[in-house]
Amino acid sequence: MGKKIGLVIMLLAAIAACSMRPAEEQARSLARSYAELTGRYDLLNDQWNEKMKRAVAPRSSGPLIAEYDRIQGERKRELERLLAKSAKGAGSDPMDLVRSKIMIEVGRFDDAEKIIDRLMAGNTAIGAEAKLQKVTLHLIRRNHAEAARLFREIEPLIARDAQFYNILLAMAFSHPDIAAREEFSLKLVDAPQLPDRIRTLLPRVHANLAMLAKESHQAAKAMAHLEKALALESDPALRSSWEGERRQLKLLDQAPPSLEADNWLNALPQPLAALKGKVVVVDFWAPWCSPCRRVMPTLEEQFRKFRGRGLQVIGYTRLYGRYSDELENKPKVTAAEELSLIRRYVDRNRITYPIAVSTEGRAFEDYSVTAIPTMAFIDRRGNVAYFKTGSGSLKQIEDKIAALLAEE
Repeated sequence: MGKKIGLVIMLLAAIAACSMRPAEEQARSLARSYAELTGRYDLLNDQWNEKMKRAVAPRSSGPLIAEYDRIQGERKRELERLLAKSAKGAGSDPMDLVRSKIMIEVGRFDDAEKIIDRLMAGNTAIGAEAKLQKVTLHLIRRNHAEAARLFREIEPLIARDAQFYNILLAMAFSHPDIAAREEFSLKLVDAPQLPDRIRTLLPRVHANLAMLAKESHQAAKAMAHLEKALALESDPALRSSWEGERRQLKLLDQAPPSLEADNWLNALPQPLAALKGKVVVVDFWAPWCSPCRRVMPTLEEQFRKFRGRGLQVIGYTRLYGRYSDELENKPKVTAAEELSLIRRYVDRNRITYPIAVSTEGRAFEDYSVTAIPTMAFIDRRGNVAYFKTGSGSLKQIEDKIAALLAEE
């Protein structure tokens, strides 16, 4: 009797093993199909990016944008077909894990989350992989703090594959906390071996670390990372931008270059040397620049609020021979017309701080401005304390002004 029971158990185990093999093989097959599909479209995206780099005129980018939309649409349709085909197979945890990844790619986040939450409940390798998908969902939903917490928990347990490094990249560039962005950037630059697609982005990671160091007033550290970024990067546009950043770093803790301008609005000329003892923000801008227009109300509000405590704001722009803003668009104007249009813009938007208008715009070069808006913050000692490029967080501007005003 005992032998019969043992034989039955062995037969049941064999049947179970046989039934598991097809499910496991289906999961491996789905994973291979998913990897092949995403790899093929990643290559198409790389080719598209190269075409965009070679597009010299804005009008030539229109067909390329249409091509990008077509590629993304085809990718989504193929993924949805793969997902539908996988639903006909035997169910298993490995199969469901791959299906959850595809669901995330096609935007079925809630469906993916149901699978992921079930798989996370198991203390297995599948559970750790499911948690990695949960990290991806947290990032999509901009829940960066929870994404970082969960990622740190499972980091020792998960494979160093493309998804792992893509998550590091997302954390390095999008986490709202500076310390977290630095943490995940350093994980990338310190990794012993990176996938080729990630390795090509290392210059940008070093540039990101340079920006973070600059935010923390660590000029030497920022300079070291910029040097590494420049040593690794060949793209002329990126190199030009980072070389400008490097020149700006050399201006920190130095007296600022003078602001030469042919015309001043709202005030007499403002020599920077005469403003020692005040906190000065020099905003390099242009009316056609929408991020510049976004910054100006904050600068005006700060100027009105704190000029009694020693804040001076100066807008610096130049003549371009053309003019546009949120209302006007004139492809060609004379110097007198452009100056009149700038004055009209300043008056219409109730900007009361001084505006310097230069014919040549020499200060753009002297301050190594490669993109606008760029703001140079000058402390009460009369030295350049900080540069900020882009509109970004308006609160960051307010915080920087407050910190400099608080200094003696």
